Amino acid sequence: MYCCICKIIIKKKKVPLWSDNIKYTAMNDEYINNQEQLDDNQSDIVTSNNKQTAYTPVDCNDYEALQHLPGMYRTWFLDYASYVNLERAVPNLNDGLKPVQRRVLHSMRLLEDGRFNKVANIVGETMKFHPHGDASIYESLVVLGQKDLLIDCQGNWGNILTGDGAAAARYIEARLSKFALEVIFNPKTTEWKSSYDGRNQEPVWLPAKFPLLLAQGSEGIGLGLNTKILPHNFNEIINAAIAYLNNEEFTLYPDFITGGQIDISNYRDGARGGKVKIRAKIEKRDTKTLAITEIPYGLNVSTLCDSIVEANNKGKISIRKLDDNTAATAEIILHLESKQSTDKTIDALYAFTECEHNYSPNCCVVYNNKPCFLTVSNLLKTSVDITKALLTKELQIEMAELEEKILFASLEKLFIEQRIYKDTQFEQANNTIEAIQHIDKRITPFKENFIRAITEEDLKRLLEIKMARILRFNANEAEQQLLQWQQRQQQITYNLNHIIQFTIDWYKHLQQKYGKPYVRRTEIRNFENIVATKVVANNAKLYCNKNEGYIGTALKKDDGVEYLCDCSDIDDIIIFLRNGDYKVMKITEKSYVGKNIMHASVFHKNDKRTVYNVIYRDGKAGASYIKRFSVNSITRDKVYNLTLGNDGSRIFYLSKNNNGEGEVVKVMLKEVNQKLKNLSFEKDFADITIKARQSKGNLLTKHAIHKVIQKHKGSSTLGGTHIWFDNDVARLNMDKRGTYLGEFHNDEQILVINNNGQYYTTSFDITNHYDTNIVKIEKFNPEKVWTALLIDHNEGDFPYIKRFTLAETRKPQSFISDNNYSNLLLLTDTPNPKLQITLDCLNSTTETITVDTQEFISVKSYKAKGKRLSKFNVLEVIELEPPQPLTTNENITEEIENTPSTTQEPPEDEPMTLF
Repeated sequence: MYCCICKIIIKKKKVPLWSDNIKYTAMNDEYINNQEQLDDNQSDIVTSNNKQTAYTPVDCNDYEALQHLPGMYRTWFLDYASYVNLERAVPNLNDGLKPVQRRVLHSMRLLEDGRFNKVANIVGETMKFHPHGDASIYESLVVLGQKDLLIDCQGNWGNILTGDGAAAARYIEARLSKFALEVIFNPKTTEWKSSYDGRNQEPVWLPAKFPLLLAQGSEGIGLGLNTKILPHNFNEIINAAIAYLNNEEFTLYPDFITGGQIDISNYRDGARGGKVKIRAKIEKRDTKTLAITEIPYGLNVSTLCDSIVEANNKGKISIRKLDDNTAATAEIILHLESKQSTDKTIDALYAFTECEHNYSPNCCVVYNNKPCFLTVSNLLKTSVDITKALLTKELQIEMAELEEKILFASLEKLFIEQRIYKDTQFEQANNTIEAIQHIDKRITPFKENFIRAITEEDLKRLLEIKMARILRFNANEAEQQLLQWQQRQQQITYNLNHIIQFTIDWYKHLQQKYGKPYVRRTEIRNFENIVATKVVANNAKLYCNKNEGYIGTALKKDDGVEYLCDCSDIDDIIIFLRNGDYKVMKITEKSYVGKNIMHASVFHKNDKRTVYNVIYRDGKAGASYIKRFSVNSITRDKVYNLTLGNDGSRIFYLSKNNNGEGEVVKVMLKEVNQKLKNLSFEKDFADITIKARQSKGNLLTKHAIHKVIQKHKGSSTLGGTHIWFDNDVARLNMDKRGTYLGEFHNDEQILVINNNGQYYTTSFDITNHYDTNIVKIEKFNPEKVWTALLIDHNEGDFPYIKRFTLAETRKPQSFISDNNYSNLLLLTDTPNPKLQITLDCLNSTTETITVDTQEFISVKSYKAKGKRLSKFNVLEVIELEPPQPLTTNENITEEIENTPSTTQEPPEDEPMTLF
């Protein structure tokens, strides 16, 4: 057996491989050449050209030749794991880069001349620093280029939307962006180390003065750990950095270049153990067409289309046709089957395809030469602190350089103005030492004015001044230059004393210069929980043989088989037998459930509005009872009984009512008792209270029942459906989340008004989808009068007022003009509102008017243009509170009598009032 870790060959023994009793001697070329160390018992070692090809373990009693394999494995593996994690897989917190990315950028800086370079040349240059081949360099360079931050690209660099790869390295070109040149390079603050072959110097880490790791994101798989850091918005990172420097609270959420939607309710600040849900953005083009215009992060259009086709083939969704029109932006057109709900299909796409997937962030970085796990906030804070330290170091370096410039300029000025170069001792000096000694002697009276002590090296520099410079020397210009340097020194000193404000100004400078293109692309919102069984497409038909007791989707259609309903292969069904037994089970192709099936249908868990109406007999000759109950949640495949459980019990009547209806039935008795005058009577289930499914029920009759038939259907006894609207997820619900919309009956509608002046009506089905630009959602009332103040672009951008009622429509209709530049200023449903409007008149003057809308315009159709208010622009509009109704004299008298007396008089400048 060959051990790939320790690179030795071990013969199999009967003891465990990793036992401490296993001993071995590693034989290699060095040992083979040393023939004196070979034991006579190792005669079976086969050598060829002094190479080892086999190995025989030594005698277990030879303790001098023993080594422990587990110890070697642990040491070597940890060394290898440390190298992979620190030098390949995990980014460094200081600059947010992996080693290969850092080497690529460093090589590009060496090649930088303002022009594009062939990627093949960049890869070749990087090979001097990166020992792992050109493939990893090329792939890392392409990934950096596609992030559109540090590298300017030219040529075919692939498409993150379609998943197409970039062209070959010899065809595409790249150069560093202006942002990269300004932010991540500074040789004066860079720490250097030798490259892998010792021929070159490379940076330990680049002095990046920006949180690149948060802006670009990073993924890597090492040994024993991995890192998954999501990208964040450029401007939001800067705003958070400024907030941190100001000791203010901040939050950072991911933003993807592919757009889409994200639920960050369990983001946990990007820490290990958190989770985010990412969704594609799906639009309704019409009642039978959906369009996916933004895809989830980490996916491409091909992967997404494959998942949709697979779900469609499995019958989870029902798609007639799929068109991929992706080019510069994503666009997948889905054509639905007839009678297929767009809202239900959207939910099904999220439930069964890659249109929604979970992503678990793990903020693992290398810091202080070891991996550590942080949160996004901690990562930002540390990065900002590093930026502040780098800016401080740059200022200190600049200050030191200025001090040197000022020192030598002052020394040079003194050397020329005092004409030291014309002194006889200087001109007749026998050597350099005598000349330096003379200069030192001449400047001794002025040494206390210099910012530091004068060294021999400073004096040697004076000897290098050329005569041409001495002849062109201008004292005023030299003085002016010194003054400018001193002013810069004062500015640097101020910045060092106010380094926090200086760092804030640095971030503001970056935002102003580079932040404009980086708008947020990903919408942050809460996602509703989608129950797969409620949105799956019906891809099967359920059949039943009630007499034989078989049920399933693959029953042969013979005389005893009847069709029950459409279903899906992930649905549950509930079955009631004649003897009162019932259970819930998964749908199968064919299952035996028991003879004499009374009822079978698809079962929905936690459905509180479905009510079963039952009449049953207790035992063989017992009394008959009537009951109403619901089955909300029971154990699958467990048999229950709705009767009292006595032998011979039988169900006479059972009905399923999806909205709690209570029908009227006719009960016919057997003619076994001649004293009975009426052998039939009617019973209304609406008179029976809905109780638990284990309840006994109400006594119906003690006489034997012949049969029970339904006389006519009844209405719901549960009342209307109470609906709420959850604005966080823009969905309806019956769980009391969000704004209460009211109690809905039968075909009552919901009115939705958007901020673009469009409205439409929908049913109160909780599977409906709504946009996030809703300004009003309520129960639809066709008699309600609405008042709107709008700007009509078709009529010269003048303000108009209109009063109107709305008509029921499923297709969005606009009550302002169809021009995209027309906009809605105010919308109210207050009866006869009064508006206080401020107008922008000529010569920059304003005018405030009050408009009684009832007198201004009458109620018309929502399609009417309305009445123009003014020729001037509207600066502000305020809806005035409606006047309060007057209080009657009796109420005034009663209130005065109940008010305690007081001698306090009101102020003279205020009128006395009763209220």
